[in-house]
Amino acid sequence: MARIVLPVIGLAAAVGLAGCQAISGYTPTTSAEIAGDWRLTDINGEQMRTLLPVGDRVPTITIGDEGQLSGFTGVNRMNGQIDTAALAEGRWVLGPVATTKMAGAGEHMAVEALFLATLAKADAVHLRGDYLTLSDDGTPILKFWRE
Repeated sequence: MARIVLPVIGLAAAVGLAGCQAISGYTPTTSAEIAGDWRLTDINGEQMRTLLPVGDRVPTITIGDEGQLSGFTGVNRMNGQIDTAALAEGRWVLGPVATTKMAGAGEHMAVEALFLATLAKADAVHLRGDYLTLSDDGTPILKFWRE
């Protein structure tokens, strides 16, 4: 009987863990470690392909060696600055973000508003291979793929 129960318990544990949104990778402490171009793949656990029609341009960010942040928000362009002193302490702190003010299609404007609001909530960054994850209180909220 124990032989039957243990595999079932192991399966239940594996299924339970699969639902967790653990953040893997390491916490970079310099902007040079995360410098480059990043394309948004997930926002609050939802894949971008479910939010916008296939082929539409998704939000992107570009991080400079000195913490400069720029990108495309869904309709508009943005610029900001990552606090490199906070990053050295393992925290993600983004200063004020400036955006252009063009209008766009409703679904694109909705994605842009969600992206900017979610970006403002991020408090930690993790890097694993070509994936960058921003989190809020330990929960992944934005996932990017290195372009």
